[in-house]
This record gives sequence, structure tokens and C-alpha cells, in this order.
Amino acid sequence: LIYFDQQKIGEALAASGLKRTDLFITSKIPICEPLTARWAVESDLNRLNVSYIDLMLIHAPIGLPGACPKTWKVLEKLVAEGKLRAIGVSNFNKEQMSRIMKSAKIPIAVNQIEYNPFVHDEETILFCHANNISVEAWSPLNGGHGGKSVFSDPTITSIATAHNVSAAQVALRWIVQ
Repeated sequence: LIYFDQQKIGEALAASGLKRTDLFITSKIPICEPLTARWAVESDLNRLNVSYIDLMLIHAPIGLPGACPKTWKVLEKLVAEGKLRAIGVSNFNKEQMSRIMKSAKIPIAVNQIEYNPFVHDEETILFCHANNISVEAWSPLNGGHGGKSVFSDPTITSIATAHNVSAAQVALRWIVQ
């Protein structure tokens, strides 16, 4: 529902001939809204034409006070029903994840955050590592929303040249290290 591409992805999956077990599908519900969370997941399942989604993320910590933990409870029920395999968040900081964790029965599997050589929230990353939450980078090669690019940054391109690798390889290695 975030990028409105589920229908096309579902069609491509059906045409591919791949078995569902050969794929790992991640999707997002837009915000912390417990009243629409189930509908958003069911809509994704229908548009993707699959019986389950491997990882469902709450796209942003936006909503009324207390809405994120309530939305998490809805996602936990969908895990229990077999419609979701794992659940996580996107763009959440330490405090926002802590509010969910206080009442969560299922731990946060992933926090998808902007993470690249130009933008990185070390406090959030350390919190994730300390709590066994995988960090997934969005925009790992460029700063989001028109920010810097690893392909034109002189420091990164000079490191790449010195080691005979691409700027993308330097940036991705930096994330892994």
C-alpha cells in the first residue's frame, strides 16, 4: 500500500513460476493505526496473491499516542494466524521501539532505517544490536530525499579507486563493518 506496486508484483510472481517458498516477501503497513492494520495486511495478501508475507513492517512511527503498541498487537495476531511470519518496524528510534517492546509478545525482528555513509543514527543501531533487532538499510548508496550519493562523493570514490572496487562496494562494506 505504500508504493502501490503489490498488484504488479503479484502478477510478476505468478508469471515467474517460482514456488512461494523460494521467495522472501517484505511489505509495509503505512503507519501505527490499529483499526486499519489488519485491512492493510489482508489487502497486501490479496494484491500479492499469496497466503502469507514473510516480513511485515510498520512503515513509520506515526499515529495517535499509544497507537504503535496497539498496532503491534494486531500484527502479533496475524503472525499467530499464519498470515505473517515476522514483524518489524521502519524508521523507528530507540524510544519508539522501547514503547512497543514493553508489551510485545513477539520481538521486533527488523528496523529498516536510512543507513549509509552520510546518514546513520548510531544510538538506534546500537540499541537494535543490543536487542537482537536486525538493521536493514534503506537508501544504502545515496542519502534519501535528494541527499549525497556515494557515486559522486570524493572520499568514497577515492577509496574505491585505491582498492580497485566500485563506490557501491565501498559503501556497502562500510555498512557491514
